[in-house]
Amino acid sequence: VADARYASLQSILVNSGLSTDTEFATDNSYQRKSLCWLAFGDALQIDKSDPFIGQRFALATLFYSLNEPSKLLSSGWLSSKHECKWTPMVECDVRTNSTISKLNISDFDLQGQLPKELSSL
Repeated sequence: VADARYASLQSILVNSGLSTDTEFATDNSYQRKSLCWLAFGDALQIDKSDPFIGQRFALATLFYSLNEPSKLLSSGWLSSKHECKWTPMVECDVRTNSTISKLNISDFDLQGQLPKELSSL
């Protein structure tokens, strides 16, 4: 993908150790889908210097690794709101209101393997 925003975000995510260039280069990988959403589909369009870009990406990897469950989407997942506002599934530290402290998706009957990127939360 030849786009400056995409390339910049990819570099940030690779340098932070969240994913690898190989994972982003693999067609239909959940990492690539998540990066494409972050670069092109995310209505929030957070700045590439945002220190919480990794946690937004990590939550996107959960969505795409579970084959894009409509239950999450219809509940506000991947919305234009800050990820701390994706309630009740995501809770953030009350002191910062920006760092994820709890993730609760048990009521959604989701099946699949959790992505490794969630370990960064």
